[in-house]
Amino acid sequence: MKKELLASVLTLTAGMASTVSFPQQALARSTIVEQQFAKTFKLKLDLQARHTNDKGEVILGHIYLYLQQEPMTPTYSNLLHGEMTGSLYFESDEYTHSYQDHQYKTIVPLTGDDGEVLLDMTNKDKKNGNKYQVYGCNSTQTLCSADSYEVEILANKTANMTLKIAADLKVEINHVYNDGKSEWLAFGYNVPMIEAPVEK
Repeated sequence: MKKELLASVLTLTAGMASTVSFPQQALARSTIVEQQFAKTFKLKLDLQARHTNDKGEVILGHIYLYLQQEPMTPTYSNLLHGEMTGSLYFESDEYTHSYQDHQYKTIVPLTGDDGEVLLDMTNKDKKNGNKYQVYGCNSTQTLCSADSYEVEILANKTANMTLKIAADLKVEINHVYNDGKSEWLAFGYNVPMIEAPVEK
């Protein structure tokens, strides 16, 4: 009788474990909206950028969008439910300063308190790519507001960004035209982005 009771308890426990664990795993998988990318990935604007610091020095670099495929609903933004969170920032290509035997690059957050962003899907299109509005968030990600950035994620791990960078950030991107001429502007329309390695 004891053996039968033990077997029943083990069977019931195993059944409950499979019932509980598998739906959670399926739910976790479903949060990845861009299946071609890992849960954490990074995109780089495929045009060089520059930042002019307070000393008037020009620092060359690129604009990066670091993303985690995790849904998030800010506490104080009604009806907003983002599919991804992360950060949007300018980073210098070279080390620009050092402190106590450590070298550092120049980082300029482009929105939010420290570059924190939430991406909210505004158009779902498997064929042509999903579009996302970029929201800048406070450091606790409880409050997010729409900013002047939009991202369209395409096939083959590529994307486009439409952006208008606030003048006080002193960040511009280098537009190169077909005739070879170029100019530095604080905005761009459908600028290509490519995947960049994520530091571990």
